[in-house]
Amino acid sequence: MSAKMDLIFFSPTGSTGEVFDELQRVLAEDAKGTWEVAAANVTMAANRGVTRSYGAEDALVVGFPVYAGRVPVPFLQELQGLRGQDTPVAIVASFGNRHFDDALLEAADTLAANGFVVVAAAAFSCEHSFTAKVGTGRPDDADLAIAADFARQLLAKLAEPAPAAVEVPGNSPYTQAPPMSIFTPLTSDDCIGCLACVEVCPTAAISSDDPAVVSASCIGCGACINACAVDAKIYPAEVITPIIGMLEANCTARREPVLVL
Repeated sequence: MSAKMDLIFFSPTGSTGEVFDELQRVLAEDAKGTWEVAAANVTMAANRGVTRSYGAEDALVVGFPVYAGRVPVPFLQELQGLRGQDTPVAIVASFGNRHFDDALLEAADTLAANGFVVVAAAAFSCEHSFTAKVGTGRPDDADLAIAADFARQLLAKLAEPAPAAVEVPGNSPYTQAPPMSIFTPLTSDDCIGCLACVEVCPTAAISSDDPAVVSASCIGCGACINACAVDAKIYPAEVITPIIGMLEANCTARREPVLVL
């Protein structure tokens, strides 16, 4: 029987999912007979909290978007619930063309504490959720080609008798992230009550009785903003305007993927 290789990812606005679609395609094609490759999209709350345990013969690939230099809280909680036994793991982050800061390291430390060996890591620039002028159109074909190459290199490393752990970039203590509540979207009078925002919210923070009511579980991911057909969901201007200004002034130059193997 083939060992299992699970791909677990969190992708509220879809960019991380695009990278993982390519990773899954390559891994499933190239690992036939060696690994049983399966993907688990844990973006929605109903898909999280599943008990997952792995042996030394298994492998794991995890992925998430970077929020203010850190792992999104819902996905960090998911990582904390995983259990390994010297199980090799690869960590993949997507970031909005600024920097991934300490997110890879935070994920690596969390997994190492739970019995995993971090054998690879990668960070891919993606279009920023605050402004399409930063990381525009990313991940693009070039990024996905690099993702495919990363998958093949990962398989080659996993074929080694004892894949070595890598040193994941980042600093500890981790960067101090602002409270994500400051990014809680507002709802304008243009809202038509279609509830598209409710359907895509990864933390079930938006009330189905009144979409303008958003609970403290909101992580400011922007999924509701992307889903709103009438642009009724908006970030608070006093918070988001200076951040967008900083990003557009300093972060439009193309940043290439970072691979650690």
